[in-house]
Amino acid sequence: MSPEDGNDVEILPTAQIGEVTPAEPVTRDVIGKVELSRERIRAALVAAGTRTVAGQVPILREILGAVDNINSEVREEKLKILLEQFASKFDSLEQALAQLHRIFRERAGLIVFQKIVQILDNGETDEEWIGMLATTLERMTGDDIQTSFEEKTYLLSQIARLSPQALIVLGKYDLWGVVRITGTTTTSGRTVAGDWDQQAARHFARVVAVTNANTTVRMAHAFQELESTGMIRLEGERIDRTAIGNDLYGHIRSTD
Repeated sequence: MSPEDGNDVEILPTAQIGEVTPAEPVTRDVIGKVELSRERIRAALVAAGTRTVAGQVPILREILGAVDNINSEVREEKLKILLEQFASKFDSLEQALAQLHRIFRERAGLIVFQKIVQILDNGETDEEWIGMLATTLERMTGDDIQTSFEEKTYLLSQIARLSPQALIVLGKYDLWGVVRITGTTTTSGRTVAGDWDQQAARHFARVVAVTNANTTVRMAHAFQELESTGMIRLEGERIDRTAIGNDLYGHIRSTD
């Protein structure tokens, strides 16, 4: 799929990741027709006001309205968190606004934004998880949005496969990647250990000071999910990221 096809931008309705369904066209210069004052942008992107982001910024109301009608308070809250955390990635409000302008002007940017909104719709109102999606949006649109476009959409499809918990665990690889798994057996190049996921979860829980047993069980399930989706693999006594897991980690990991 190329972001350069056609002169108009088609916003994709909320659907399964990867589906491309025509919708009402939005021209690339639509954002230039809306006057956005510094105060309104600041209120929308960095202030936790009582009104929704979409209501405060007309262009966001138009763009997000084209994606799907904004009629869910939970969805609006998640979108507000996404935009606030996106803005926090920049040194100034002006830089954040300039990036949003670029995203909404280019077909590739709109597709990336659309897919992240789809992922957001299927997840929870978890600020840490949404922050990783905001980091992904910032990094995928930071330079030439069309560069490696197919790779970007593929990575987004992989994010869509993961639960919020699994994505958060992957994003914290630097905290648990040093764990050494005991009781492993390697046969024909394949390493197995009956309780490797539980060992990893216990180590991770100690590092992040989690004492709740049920939370540790969920962590172990997240490790299983990462292994079954091909993001990590057991190599001897270590848990390593796969090639796709490494690429994904580079897009979601915060450098703050």
